[in-house]
Amino acid sequence: WYLVVRDKAVVSTQSTGTQTVHAFAHFKFDFDEEIEVLYCYEVQVSDEMRGRGLGKFLMQILELIGSRSQMKKIMITVFKHNPRAQHFFYDILKYTDDETSPKIQDPIDESEYCYEILSKELKQKSQPSAAAEILSKPLKQFKQSPAPPVSGS
Repeated sequence: WYLVVRDKAVVSTQSTGTQTVHAFAHFKFDFDEEIEVLYCYEVQVSDEMRGRGLGKFLMQILELIGSRSQMKKIMITVFKHNPRAQHFFYDILKYTDDETSPKIQDPIDESEYCYEILSKELKQKSQPSAAAEILSKPLKQFKQSPAPPVSGS
């Protein structure tokens, strides 16, 4: 499954123009150690949309989907060489090392792995969550702040 954030769609069967993709998340409903999980394989946000809350918004939607689908937790693999992603998942979204992560499973040879597996328990409740409240807000909130400066490589 994919969640894709694009420019506003033009309703037309004749439309041949392309839409800009600003962000996407690739995920799957799966089992991990016989536990129902929503596994996020990838989340990407375009350079011009980073730092505006769009990645957090996508992950909150995935958490809501997982919770409403009775999944026990959400999981994601994060590369060790990506400190921005590690900060995002550990510090902002409050993910923790999953028991299946090499850091936990093989702590002696942890340096042989270039990734960590993180997870977050999903609450099973019928009341609207913070993510559900966010979904009720218009997406244009992400376009209001100016784009951060892009530095040359």
